[in-house]
Amino acid sequence: MGKFTGILLVSDFDGTFYNGINDGYKKNLAEIERFKSCGGLFAFATGRDYYSLLRLEPNAGNIANAPIILANGSRLYDARTKEYILNYTINIKLFSEFLEIIYNKYPDIGIRFSCKNGIVVNVLNDILKTGPRRNSFPGYIFARNAVSGTRFFKRRRL
Repeated sequence: MGKFTGILLVSDFDGTFYNGINDGYKKNLAEIERFKSCGGLFAFATGRDYYSLLRLEPNAGNIANAPIILANGSRLYDARTKEYILNYTINIKLFSEFLEIIYNKYPDIGIRFSCKNGIVVNVLNDILKTGPRRNSFPGYIFARNAVSGTRFFKRRRL
């Protein structure tokens, strides 16, 4: 048994574990490997989906030796088995009603939602077209009345 056996360490990815500064990122990687070599379990927790996480860190599934928390807590992914362990989705009827209320009150709003294959956006507005995170997620545009067959994820409350 190692010094960290039975201890789970979870880190946010964007701006915490991965901050765009190469030296800090390399230090984080080295410390996590040391932690794991002493028996510790490590996982990421992120608002991203798994494939979006892989675009920034292709080795994320090997860095984490515990299930990765995705889509703001609505999905758990085991990179070792390449399977989703948990998925929490929102009721599509309630979701559609919610969208109508939001769009009626704020017609120019840009909204993004997590779904099985990435991020779905209602309108590719200027922020989504040119924003700093534009290339970090796949944007699938949907019509307001075309969401009936899609399963969207919701944040799980503990």
